[in-house]
Amino acid sequence: WMDDLWKDATRREQQRAATGGSETIQKQRRNYDVDEKSIDYVEDVINFYATSLRYGHRHVYESLPRLLTVWFDVGASAAAHEAKDRRQQLTVEQQKERKVASKVTANLKTFASTLPLYVWLPALPQLSSRLLHPHQEVGALIHDLLYRLVKHFPNQVLWS
Repeated sequence: WMDDLWKDATRREQQRAATGGSETIQKQRRNYDVDEKSIDYVEDVINFYATSLRYGHRHVYESLPRLLTVWFDVGASAAAHEAKDRRQQLTVEQQKERKVASKVTANLKTFASTLPLYVWLPALPQLSSRLLHPHQEVGALIHDLLYRLVKHFPNQVLWS
């Protein structure tokens, strides 16, 4: 459900960017009480996917790849803003995105330590493809997860 809200907010942002924020869009925006940004949903989306994995592995093939995809995308966007920050000042939304990326990564770090390690095995290709992730905190957590997987499941990692 939260994932659908996040996708809808992202779609609305893209539509606004495509129209260039014309005056009719501005009038419509004032008529709605709620006009959230997609970044407002990211933390909840990731936490709900993590909760679904914590309480059962029935939907691991749906929840884990989606959790990682959202996390990687937010981290990549925050890394792009960090590179931009060195050249010019960031907007409030970009600063918020960087904070959300750091907070989500910290939450996932504690989540990864509580989740049984074998649950991460189906996501091994996805983790190894992002080994050189541009966001430093995300990359460090990926390295840690891969190290723990290789240490505890060397045969499975070798054949993945």
